[in-house]
Amino acid sequence: MSRVQYKDLIIERNESKLKIFNEEGKLLHSFNIIGLNEKMVLAMVKAWLIGHKYDIKEKELKELLYPSEKIIEIPPTPEFEEAIPAIEEPKEVPTRARPVRKLEEEFKEFEMPRRKISELTDIKATAIGLDFEGIEIFLRKIVGLRASTTMTQVMLGVKIYEFPLKMILKGEIKEILVRFWLLSGYESHATNRQVMYRGSDFVFVFFDHSDRETFEMVPKYVSEAVTFGDCRWIILIGLRDRPYPGLKSWDIISSSDVLELKTNLSKQYHGSVRFDTYTLYKDQSDEMRKIIKDLIKMLVEE
Repeated sequence: MSRVQYKDLIIERNESKLKIFNEEGKLLHSFNIIGLNEKMVLAMVKAWLIGHKYDIKEKELKELLYPSEKIIEIPPTPEFEEAIPAIEEPKEVPTRARPVRKLEEEFKEFEMPRRKISELTDIKATAIGLDFEGIEIFLRKIVGLRASTTMTQVMLGVKIYEFPLKMILKGEIKEILVRFWLLSGYESHATNRQVMYRGSDFVFVFFDHSDRETFEMVPKYVSEAVTFGDCRWIILIGLRDRPYPGLKSWDIISSSDVLELKTNLSKQYHGSVRFDTYTLYKDQSDEMRKIIKDLIKMLVEE
């Protein structure tokens, strides 16, 4: 276990947990990091720190949590020990597979956020990913050119597209206005977008199967949506280029990579967030419309 200090915070990390305390020993946040690689952990912690007004560079944070040279760790002070009872390091025991039943019990704790059909006139669907322009092209195919975006919003890193939808719910014809809040995933808009997650019925986190950087940013956006927007339903959308006849796919991200990511995220958020995954070609706008309709049907109260 390592314990280091950053400004007025104490950061404690072991193989399964990363915890952030204040100097008085009060636990501020706990991250479950089982199965997450170094980049994923850094992205989550950096998002939390920036959200709490700590301006830290990724290189500085990496050296703090994963130092290239051995550094002197901060021993717990008596006051710190009083606030946080000492936990004995677990003794080595034979590795044992985790019962499947226990994992299923965790997911049963999730309560689907639902809305009354009488109040279902509009939907806020937040969309985010590193490739802001590429996602915008995909959304334009879904909603056309119907946009209600001002120049001020664009400067803040958000574009809003409206998608009027007519569908039958429980035998009743409903006209629903789906508003896509497309958020810029770039670091320059990180602070602005924190408040924009709020009120989302769904959060679509996009990544490109041919670009590993977009995939590795997914945990960061998920952390933002949960931390700042209290979002509880997140859909991971992997976009692929349709290969030309006779050519192999250019995919770098495999289906097993996506499954592993979804599993790790589900474990990290302990069943408090629902995760769904879809893989689409970048021209499958009709398929995306079907997905949206299916999600709305699940959103309605039973």
